[in-house]
Amino acid sequence: MHRIFCQEIPGEGTVFSPEAREAEHLFKVFRARPGEAVEMLDGRGNRARGEVLPQRQIKVTACEHISEPAEKLHLCCALPRRQKLDALLKQATELGAWTIRPVHCERSVAEGNPRERWEVLLKEACKQSGNAYLPEIRCEQKLSAVLAELKAEGVDIFYGSVKPLPADPGAPVKARSKAVFIGPEGGFTDEEISEIEAAGGKPLNLGPHILRLETAAVAALAVLRFLSFICCFGIMALAISGCEQADMKKNPLFLKAEKLSSDGKFEDARRFLRQAVARYPESAEAYLALGKLCEEELDDKLEAIYCYRNFLQFSPAGDPRRESVEKFIAGLEKQLANEFLQKSEEVAKLKKDNHNLLTELNLAKRLIMSNQRKIKDLNAQLKAAQQRRGNNKRRMR
Repeated sequence: MHRIFCQEIPGEGTVFSPEAREAEHLFKVFRARPGEAVEMLDGRGNRARGEVLPQRQIKVTACEHISEPAEKLHLCCALPRRQKLDALLKQATELGAWTIRPVHCERSVAEGNPRERWEVLLKEACKQSGNAYLPEIRCEQKLSAVLAELKAEGVDIFYGSVKPLPADPGAPVKARSKAVFIGPEGGFTDEEISEIEAAGGKPLNLGPHILRLETAAVAALAVLRFLSFICCFGIMALAISGCEQADMKKNPLFLKAEKLSSDGKFEDARRFLRQAVARYPESAEAYLALGKLCEEELDDKLEAIYCYRNFLQFSPAGDPRRESVEKFIAGLEKQLANEFLQKSEEVAKLKKDNHNLLTELNLAKRLIMSNQRKIKDLNAQLKAAQQRRGNNKRRMR
């Protein structure tokens, strides 16, 4: 799907023309055509879908807001040279970095602050990856200033190292934002490492070998994301398996579907419930809501049966609704069987009628051919009679 960046995403149903730079990229580079789907991002968590219209316009068909991540990742690194920095900024965005904070170290070899170019690269990465949040890129600061900011924000601090992460099995698991420091090509000095550790920083092992700056930055973000996954496994499992009934009913997709359904827009409601099922593939509540909508409002028995069966699979054994859902499935399957038999009888009748019509058509063809032969014979007889009449007239003269 094509993606574009918007400073402000218009409301649902609005027709608008994208900004000049984005329009050039969408219509000239990607050659978007009317009827194609396009996704819009504003870098602040808002995302929308739209349809391309003639004359380079877009109609917004759906809007949603993506919640901020509970654990934010911050990349604090020395600036590499320009070409390597371009790739680093894009990869950090794809990995979900919340802020990128350039750090001036004693061994730094590159400097600069081309804000406009950096912003363009970050936006391109958001469009490529679908990241709804544009990373904030700060001005280059000294190491001490960045450490002070992170401590004030309550962020856990790490720094890239070949030393293993110290084990602390007695420490409680906390879901907190994390920052990683990556030094210049020459590495941090001993004094800088001491300063980071004095601020509470811990070594983050990225393997036994020394990595290039841009490689270390990407690897560190990936490792931190994995650590966040481990720390929040219980929470994530609950989200993936589907929240409790009350939580799911507070879900924005669920609420949007309920509003659309109450307005009689059942197909649109189904689209949002399908998104809920895709996002929470083990949510019994999402399957149940979609099944009821398909059965009661859309008369889509096959999808309703599919959703009800998934509800039975993911709902707890003691759920009192399971019995009624099983009855719904049995009733729908019986209706489908009856419809199939009825259609089979209709098909058999159509086949019989078709056979009769073909028989009549063959008879009609034979009759037409017989009449054509008779007409041909009559024409020949008429022609012969005319010739005889002409011969008689000549003899009389």
